[in-house]
Amino acid sequence: KARKLVESDGIDCMIGPIFSPSAKSVADYLGKSSGIPQMSIVGQPTENLETANGLAFIHTGFFDSHGYYFGKYLAELGYKTANVINYDDTPAYALTAGFKKAFVDEGGGTVLSENYVPLDVVDFSAYLTTMAPADVTVNWIFGNGAVPFVQQYNDYGLEAVLAVPMSNNFSDAQLAELGDVGLGMLACDYYAYTIDNAPNKEFIAAYQKLYPSEYPTPQGYGAWQGVMMYIEALKVTGGDTTPAKTIEAMSKMSLDTPAGKMTIVPYENAFIAQRDFYMLEVQEVNGVLTWVPVKVYDQVLLGTLDAVGQ
Repeated sequence: KARKLVESDGIDCMIGPIFSPSAKSVADYLGKSSGIPQMSIVGQPTENLETANGLAFIHTGFFDSHGYYFGKYLAELGYKTANVINYDDTPAYALTAGFKKAFVDEGGGTVLSENYVPLDVVDFSAYLTTMAPADVTVNWIFGNGAVPFVQQYNDYGLEAVLAVPMSNNFSDAQLAELGDVGLGMLACDYYAYTIDNAPNKEFIAAYQKLYPSEYPTPQGYGAWQGVMMYIEALKVTGGDTTPAKTIEAMSKMSLDTPAGKMTIVPYENAFIAQRDFYMLEVQEVNGVLTWVPVKVYDQVLLGTLDAVGQ
């Protein structure tokens, strides 16, 4: 049986949780109890600012900005029309709002349809058969539905490019299951193991000493990044784990990371990051289908919808 975290446990830092509502609740609890810092593993919806309490480090960014830069990229590719189909959860609405700000409001594109389907749906035929022809289909479909969605999309002969606003939704194993059907899909994220630089190669080598033949996922990278932020903070404080001191040290931190330079920026009652943000495409690399960077938005602030594009 799980029990609540208590101050006497002596925990100095919280990494995660991974799901947005849980992260929001945990930040609220930490703010009312120990006040220790909390680092995100993945992006967060802006509603998590409600409980950030000056201790939440959302270094992976808000979903608003993820959707925004993805929409900006799709517009820059020359796409003018889009269908949107999402599982009905909180991130879906934030991602889509960001996408529409860039693709429609700023890019002059048109969304032909926008559907939100129950999280347990794995048969998408009712939605696919009503989609009008478009340039791109933006989809927030993950988990058990991800592979069936793409397979059914292909079976129904739909030809619009598939665009996924988080590469985490399709692991290498899922892409292998899709085979050539998955080639050319587009996505965005704050990390891909195919980033070609020396720090990332060193990171992967160290990772594979622990997990032979495996590669870090964006989620795994996000957790590692949070741990490293805290370790670097302790170097500044001389090992002092007092929450106020470690939060202060991290609040002005700038690090060279496997995904490029990352600078922490105070943001309302939380902390976010200015960092590189990657547009990705499914390509074959050494016989494996995986996500490969095809464009980088350099050193952008991954903030709320009001902050992006400024």
